[in-house]
Parts: sequence; structure tokens; C-alpha cells
Amino acid sequence: MTGIQTIKRFCTGRFLSCLVISFIIIGSAELTAQTTSTDWAWKVLLRHEGLEFAYIFYNKADNYNNGIVLKLTNRNEYEVSYRFKMVLRSDDREVEIPVFGELAAKSMKTGEQDGLFFVPFKDGTEIRELGLRAYRVSPSSN
Repeated sequence: MTGIQTIKRFCTGRFLSCLVISFIIIGSAELTAQTTSTDWAWKVLLRHEGLEFAYIFYNKADNYNNGIVLKLTNRNEYEVSYRFKMVLRSDDREVEIPVFGELAAKSMKTGEQDGLFFVPFKDGTEIRELGLRAYRVSPSSN
């Protein structure tokens, strides 16, 4: 399966509302940086073919720039291969980062060592939108 899943974040006071283009509300996140990585802090972006895509938004991921950390959780009883483009937008720029890999049954991965930490703009530009494009999840051939 392929498709486009984009979340738009619109500022309203101190809070960001997350909205899927198809107008289904996914959740909300505060503008302040996350201080934890426990399960309650993660916002689910998409569930597809047994693979859950969740994220945490960090206001100052590298002490200056906005960043996103993804967490992939395989809920299947088998290993999966995944491929997608992480899309990060500011008011006037867009960055697409290809991501691919494999994930063992009933396991998860997250963070920089797994290629799931993104700081797309190094000049203080704010991330306004995040999403996934061309995502594919399938049983691994291994």
C-alpha cells in the first residue's frame, strides 16, 4: 500500500492541533519541548499493516532547532520491511527524508541510531507540518 498521510499543525494560543488532510482529528501537542519519552508522550501519526508510527516534537531538539523523533512499533507476529518519506515543512520550505528498514516481530525502534531523529532546518526555522508519504509496510523476505 502507498499513500499520503499529512498532519497539519495550526497554532491556537499555546496548543497545536493536529489535523489530517481528510479532516480527521488525530490529537494535539503542546508547543513546549517534551521532557520524557514514556508512552504517554508519543502522538500516534499512523497505524498501517500492523506498524505504528508515533512521534514526539521537540521545540529545541539540538538546543536551538525544532526536531521530530519517530518511534516505529511492529505489532505483528512477523518481521516487517518498511519504507516511507518523512515530510517536514516550514512556512516556506519542505524537506523529504527517505526512511527504510526492517523491524522484528513485536518490537520497536526509535531515535537517531535507527535513523528516526530529524532536525530538518538548521537556522531556527520552525517545523509547521509533519507527515509521511509513499509509505509501504510488508512482511520481510528474511
